[in-house]
Amino acid sequence: MPHLYLVAAAGTAQRTLVASTLRSLEEKGYCLGGKQEGGDWVGLIAENRSGGFFDERKIVLVEEAEKLGPFPEKLISLLEPQDAAVAIVLVYLADAAKTLGGALGKSTVMRAPEAPRWPQQRQKWVLDRARELGISRVAPDAAALLVEWYDDLEELASELEKLAMAAEGGVIDADAVRALCLD
Repeated sequence: MPHLYLVAAAGTAQRTLVASTLRSLEEKGYCLGGKQEGGDWVGLIAENRSGGFFDERKIVLVEEAEKLGPFPEKLISLLEPQDAAVAIVLVYLADAAKTLGGALGKSTVMRAPEAPRWPQQRQKWVLDRARELGISRVAPDAAALLVEWYDDLEELASELEKLAMAAEGGVIDADAVRALCLD
């Protein structure tokens, strides 16, 4: 029987979250066994009641999971905990709580982190992320430019990684941001 993993995000955050979820499952011994878009719940659950012939543990990736519609209450008893032989990764653009109903309690939900709302909070996020990347110092005007230019956290993180590779002495200043990042 399968376990459901819900990825609820949009844009670059969705791609990153799907990739990290798949990577995490593969580290636990799962292999990607198939991909599909939408479909129907009965068929999805019936076809994935056990692992594959060659792979004891498999992943089924369902993109555009909104097309599945509401989860049928009669199938809830067929869902298993996280150590199930089959991991069904459902990719939603938005929160699927209403669509899954009672199945939500037997599922693992993966959500993108909330973007800080205010510029000062976003600048703090930039500084924290830069520290994680080994950047010793980000000039305040450089952080302000990054926050002004990029709304999406994934894009912002990508630009920081690029700047980290080019940072001389582990320092990022406004000139580096202007030279290496596009407004």
